[in-house]
Amino acid sequence: MKAAGLDVGIQTRKPDFAPQVREASGGAGADVAINLVGGTYFAEILGALARKGRVAIVGYVDGSHHAEIDLQAAHANRFEIFGIPNAKLPPAEGRQAKRNFERD
Repeated sequence: MKAAGLDVGIQTRKPDFAPQVREASGGAGADVAINLVGGTYFAEILGALARKGRVAIVGYVDGSHHAEIDLQAAHANRFEIFGIPNAKLPPAEGRQAKRNFERD
C-alpha cells in the first residue's frame, strides 16, 4: 500500500468505513476521497472527510446517481465536491489533469 502512496488501506463491501478512516487519521478524517461507487456510499464518504476535505466523483458502479447531502456538514466543514468524467479529454486537458492529479 505504501508503494501506491496510501497511508492506510481500508477494504469494505458496504458503507461502514468512516469510523475506520477517522481512527486511522487520528480523528481528523481523509483529506481526499475518490468515489468510484456512486450514491450509495456518498453519505459515508462525507462522514469520513476531514475539514476542508475533497471528494472526487468518478463513477457509478452501483448505478445510483443520486445521494442525500448533509448541506450543513458540507458548509460547516468547507467540503469540496467535484466530478471527474470518464470521457476522453482533449490532449492538452488530459496532460493538465495528469499534472493536477500528480500534484494533489
